[in-house]
Amino acid sequence: MILFLYASILAASFALVTCFGEAIGTGKWMVHNIEDLPDNEQYMFRPKCRRNKLNRTHDCFRCELDLEFDIDNSYGLYIDVEKKVDGGYKPYMKMEYECLCCLLKEKMKDNFEKALTLAEIDPPDCPIPKGSYIIKDFVFDYSELEKTGVYGMFLAMTYVTNRTTENRLGGLKMNLEFDRFGSDDD
Repeated sequence: MILFLYASILAASFALVTCFGEAIGTGKWMVHNIEDLPDNEQYMFRPKCRRNKLNRTHDCFRCELDLEFDIDNSYGLYIDVEKKVDGGYKPYMKMEYECLCCLLKEKMKDNFEKALTLAEIDPPDCPIPKGSYIIKDFVFDYSELEKTGVYGMFLAMTYVTNRTTENRLGGLKMNLEFDRFGSDDD
């Protein structure tokens, strides 16, 4: 679902700000691709997301999800990040957030409420009840993300986790880039 997608991008953008020994500076984030996780059928959380380019600063997302459980404060977010280097993508960092709902409310309150409203969840807050959801035409404004980070291309495998069982329930695979302001189309 779009909230998971946004939380994943947001978490990666914050975490990749503080890496030492890397080219760090100001720039912009961009999602290049979103895919299912490898062996996606083994997971119970399988969002289907599609990205459409609106213009050079905004993307529009459509996500669908059949949620088989309520998402409350007992669910977290795990991200395994690889960075593109000579020879392909190499392991870079792992991040874990104990509370997915807390991350969404703290770091993206307005977009969180907007996405839940588009999914017709009333009230637009956690817990998110199980059910089938479709979010159409969610405009993603990259200017809301961190403006300082590690330059490069990244592959992020993102998972919703159950803190009680420590299981990864499923998620998305994304290609992201943090690029200097003024590069290419800016």
